[in-house]
Amino acid sequence: MRFRPLGSAISLGVLCTAPLFASFIPCATTTNCPSSSTVSTSNGNFNSLAAATVQVWDPIAGTGTANVGTGTIIDARLSGNILQFGVVTAAHVVQGSSTGIYLGFSDGNGGVTQVTPDDLYVASGGGASADLSYIGVTYNLATNSELSGNSTLTNMLESITAAPIGLAPVNPTQAFDFTSYGYGLTAEVNPDSANSSTYPYVYDSANSSLGYGTLRTFTNSIHFYNSAFSIVDGSTTYTSAVQEFQLLNNGLGVSGPGDSGSGMFVNGVLEGVIEFGPGGQGFCYNGDCGYTGYQYGNLFGGVRITSSYLSWLQTQDASYVTAPEPATFVLAGLLIAGLALARKKQLVPAPAKSRGK
Repeated sequence: MRFRPLGSAISLGVLCTAPLFASFIPCATTTNCPSSSTVSTSNGNFNSLAAATVQVWDPIAGTGTANVGTGTIIDARLSGNILQFGVVTAAHVVQGSSTGIYLGFSDGNGGVTQVTPDDLYVASGGGASADLSYIGVTYNLATNSELSGNSTLTNMLESITAAPIGLAPVNPTQAFDFTSYGYGLTAEVNPDSANSSTYPYVYDSANSSLGYGTLRTFTNSIHFYNSAFSIVDGSTTYTSAVQEFQLLNNGLGVSGPGDSGSGMFVNGVLEGVIEFGPGGQGFCYNGDCGYTGYQYGNLFGGVRITSSYLSWLQTQDASYVTAPEPATFVLAGLLIAGLALARKKQLVPAPAKSRGK
């Protein structure tokens, strides 16, 4: 089976061969169950975790294109006019870049506004070769050309609360649920009834209304672990501890192109980062050849947060975020000295950044 950061040109992976957990219970129907991967975060689904989810753009110099993925804010600090965020994403989204990256923020109503940082720091690898990156960004609210004088956008960024981060279950004995938020392509039920039982959910690149930039959410369950899963992206090989989920006939959603780096939240705590999915099968329907379909049983997955990865992220964050305490970096389950420590990249045309109204 081929695995890839969805939408990238190459990615071969090693299939997790032995399930550690119980199987999923299928939904009651025997045909297609509704997919939650199309659920918008508008209309009551926009919460603090959704607000902490950002679109990550990494323009490729001289090409007019950009790598695009998703990230999660794990630290947010404001000191005077200086606003700093610490963000976790998949390494293949940024490919070790140190310049040019900017983030997109959702307003909760389907829109997203990209803002260029005044300062940027990027570190990748999780301390080894893991598909994990930390991005530190700084915005000067008084002088940033996209924020100065724009009180609506400034207030929106100032209101963001960092997502709590913690360890993935160490020795789980049964499947466990997670929720994810991402800015990738939106799935739809396959309109081709002749193929809908084979490819129940599809992405249609020719349908602009299902394109990138809309924050969506889905739920699924983890029931595979792999301690050393490898994918190849271009000339880089990433080997990570991962947790895996499937597209099954139970109404649970899956991630799509542009969702690499999306947070995997267990009980509201960030415990993983979306990394890979199957290559998908392209086909035509009614003259539209932009469809990519996924089959029941297809395997998807993400880097799970281990103790070493978490320690590495904390080190990166401490080295970059310099605003005075109190910090909002939230380490689930711990209170330390009163401090509230409480891959599906896609290559797309780089957009003209939109200025919030």
